[in-house]
Amino acid sequence: CARCHNHKFDAVSTQDYYSLVAVFQDIEFGHRMPQLFKTHPRKIRGEELVKKIKTIRNRLRSSNINHWSENWVSHVQVHFPQTKAKFVKVSFLTGYAALDELEVYDSSTGGKNIALASQGTSIKVFNTKPLPRKNKDWLLDGDRQSFWGWAGKPAKKKKPFGVVLQFSKEQNIQRIEFSSDRATIVETDYLNEKNIGKFRFSRYKIETSTDGKTWTEIVSTETEKKLSLKERGIRKKQIEKINRLAKKYFDEGPQEIFAGRFIPPVSTHVLHRGDPAQQGEEVKPETFSIFDSTLGLSDKSTGQQRRVAFANWVVGKQNPLTLRVSVNRLWKHVFGSGIVNTMDDFGHAGALPTHPQLLDWLATRYRSNGWSTKKILRMLVVSKTFQQSSNQNAKGLKVDANAQYLWRYPLLRIDAEALRDSMLDIAGSLDKRIGGKGYRIHANKKRYASWKVADNASPETWRRLIYQERMRGIDDKMFMAFDLPDCKQVNSKRSVSTTPIQALNLFNGQLVMTQSEKLAQRIEKEAGKNIDAQVKRIFLRVLCREPSKVELTFSVAAVKKDGLPHLARVLFNTNEFSFLK
Repeated sequence: CARCHNHKFDAVSTQDYYSLVAVFQDIEFGHRMPQLFKTHPRKIRGEELVKKIKTIRNRLRSSNINHWSENWVSHVQVHFPQTKAKFVKVSFLTGYAALDELEVYDSSTGGKNIALASQGTSIKVFNTKPLPRKNKDWLLDGDRQSFWGWAGKPAKKKKPFGVVLQFSKEQNIQRIEFSSDRATIVETDYLNEKNIGKFRFSRYKIETSTDGKTWTEIVSTETEKKLSLKERGIRKKQIEKINRLAKKYFDEGPQEIFAGRFIPPVSTHVLHRGDPAQQGEEVKPETFSIFDSTLGLSDKSTGQQRRVAFANWVVGKQNPLTLRVSVNRLWKHVFGSGIVNTMDDFGHAGALPTHPQLLDWLATRYRSNGWSTKKILRMLVVSKTFQQSSNQNAKGLKVDANAQYLWRYPLLRIDAEALRDSMLDIAGSLDKRIGGKGYRIHANKKRYASWKVADNASPETWRRLIYQERMRGIDDKMFMAFDLPDCKQVNSKRSVSTTPIQALNLFNGQLVMTQSEKLAQRIEKEAGKNIDAQVKRIFLRVLCREPSKVELTFSVAAVKKDGLPHLARVLFNTNEFSFLK
């Protein structure tokens, strides 16, 4: 609210809002390579593959092959001996070419990209028809994340066309990289379009010069065709090995991720009505003025100083609100609703606490226990309040029908994740691996098509639900009906609904049918062929108790008529399985 106007209910001004924003003005989002531990499997695998690639490169050089191109899936690498150059010309010999980045690396250890406008490098085009929204200068911005780039067609047909780079001074160069769709292929492996990541060039020539007049060819796809069969055979065999290893590196080595990265803090201004085009006064990083405390920062404070000061303030003794909010959320996870029912609003528009003294006592214990979530949760679940029955009585219902004051344990339906994972675990199907790559239930699609569920029940999906790759707007056709939020939502408290779709999904869903079969097979192995023993065992597995005499009689009859999988499906659909009592 305070982003556009002073808050209507709480004492939070627009200036307060932007002062808090200033704390976090040292970050921007984009693609970057994560810093992995030395023991990380991807880092180890990547180093192994690079070592093999370097061995093959040395083998090429020992065979007097000094110029070649490598396909690294997202980009092309051109390798050649160290060359002195002030100009680099890239000529295309096709009817169309497109680049999103052109990088030239010097001969320093590891190589440093010098094809940057920020380092004085300039660029011009030759024999090229201008195309809309295709700017040659974007090739020198050093931004691999951008989808914007240069594209061209020859002004004179069947004549080479392309770009010429000019450095601020002569440089020793040894590698050139260029790409057409570098960022897209990293983030769009779910698309089934043929052109994703495809290079928009096939025939090209790269030349260097020290004066811009006399040119020396570095590499050319046309020259390679003129080599002897023996030379072409050696080159092709070795380069194909490199390309295969490069593909493995792309799949198995360190990968770029879309994440935040730190930058020097930028200035923060109050935006009139939240409009970026209407900047007001500049503000320094600070907390809300309603709190009797300050961060002690200035607009010159570094990003690290801002974050450390804010973190210390959040957990400081002068700020009990953090403790109250934290224990209130823990209480909600155990008892179904918070002591303050509005989980994310402790202001004037929020609900009053049902037990204010208890909230403060829990907050004090939380701090004295070193902010240990485990200790607080242990204390709650061993309490007499938690161990109460959910049984009702007329007197209690008349005074407090919703059990807000906890005269009984409230009847709670388990979350969608627990419901699904419990079925898999009971059936002996749950893949309990921790970490690693998640699983998908959706099919690949075209760029602007809608998501469609392709597989929500096969063994590949039998990991815990938290490992499911969630996509915005996709309905899993099963557990979204049980109030599983869409991944674009941020919910402090889930809604709880009861609908016919829930019953239909839980009785007829493919996952439920499959796991009922798996559970029946497990029970038959554990209890043998005796039906009475099977029924008792399946009740213990699903409901953690033995059946009553009436339940045993009806269940045995059902198994004899429809089979054990039918009984498993019935038990999965009972309230006793879906609710905490």
